[in-house]
Amino acid sequence: MRGGDYARFHLIAGDRSEIVHCSNGSSQVAPVEEVFAVSNAPPGTDWPKMQLARETLSLLIGEARDDEELATGLLRFLATPPEVFVETPLFGTRSSTVIIAGADGATTFIERNHAGGEERRFRLA
Repeated sequence: MRGGDYARFHLIAGDRSEIVHCSNGSSQVAPVEEVFAVSNAPPGTDWPKMQLARETLSLLIGEARDDEELATGLLRFLATPPEVFVETPLFGTRSSTVIIAGADGATTFIERNHAGGEERRFRLA
C-alpha cells in the first residue's frame, strides 16, 4: 500500500533524542520543535488555529505545575469551539490526543473520543 491510497494523515515518531513528523501530504520528514501543531492542512501550511495552538501550548507549559495539570489544560483547549474543535453536519473533530514526555522520563498518552465521551490514558515509564 502507498500513502496516497489513504486520506491525509500525520505520523509523529521518535524517541527522547529526536522526534520527527511526516505525512502522506508531503514527501518531507521534518524534526518536531518543542512547541508543535498539526492540522488537516498539508505540512508546512500555517493556519491561524495552529498559531493559537502553539501560543496556548507555550503558555500552558509555563504555567502548569505538573504533567496532569498540563494535560487537563491541553484537553480543555482542544475542546474549544469553533477554532479548534469542529462540529458540523458533514464532519468534525472525532478525537483529541495529548502526549507529554515528562521531565521524569515517563510519557503520558491521553486520547479523548468525543463521540462516546471515552477517554484512554497510558503512562509509560
